[in-house]
Parts: sequence; structure tokens; C-alpha cells
Amino acid sequence: MSRINTFFQQRQPAAGAGGSAKRGDPPGKSGAGQKGRKALIAYLTVGYPDTQATLDIVPALVEAGCDMVELGIPFSDPLADGTTIQRASHRALQQGITPGRCLQVAAELRSRVDIPLIFMGYY
Repeated sequence: MSRINTFFQQRQPAAGAGGSAKRGDPPGKSGAGQKGRKALIAYLTVGYPDTQATLDIVPALVEAGCDMVELGIPFSDPLADGTTIQRASHRALQQGITPGRCLQVAAELRSRVDIPLIFMGYY
């Protein structure tokens, strides 16, 4: 079993239970480059499979060592991103996820994690 699978099977409920997923570095200062390693950047679509999952997964990613998380704002026609992101966006949009809701989710995440959160969107 991979380390990632093991981590997600063993992890406790994320910060919503009163905890906070914090790394040892100051906000926005993962220090990856200073530590002689590449930064680990995770991507997920906000609201996929649902909003609560987003709120739970991001702190888990921080605890697993991510240096920053890219939050995808669902879009109705993300053709260049491939079928995985297309399906995730479609499902999030079906659940009513909007750019405004993505900002709300990011604000909630900001109170739980101290790594950079980056939006990926379309124009």
C-alpha cells in the first residue's frame, strides 16, 4: 500500500474538529527552495466531491507535506484540462459551486491552514 493511501486511511478528522493543520514554516514561506527540494503543489477542484470534502482534504494535504494547494474554480467548459478535471468541475457545478462559494471555502481554509492557497480559473 502506498504512503498516501496509508495516510488517508489513518488520518483523523481534519481541522473542523477544533484542530489546525499548520506546518512549521510561517504563512506563505514553505521554504522548499531553501531546503534544497522542489515544492509539492496539490490541485483539487473546489466542491468535488462536495464542499466538506474540500474542507477536509486540504488540511490533510498540509499534514502530508504539501507546500501549497491550487484550488480549481469549477468551469462549465474546461476542455484543455482533460476528463478528470472536466468531470470534477461538472459535478461541483451541479452542486451549486460558484466563484463566490469558492472564495468562502478559501476563507474557511485560510483559518485552518497556513500554506499558500492558489486559485486556478478561466477567463
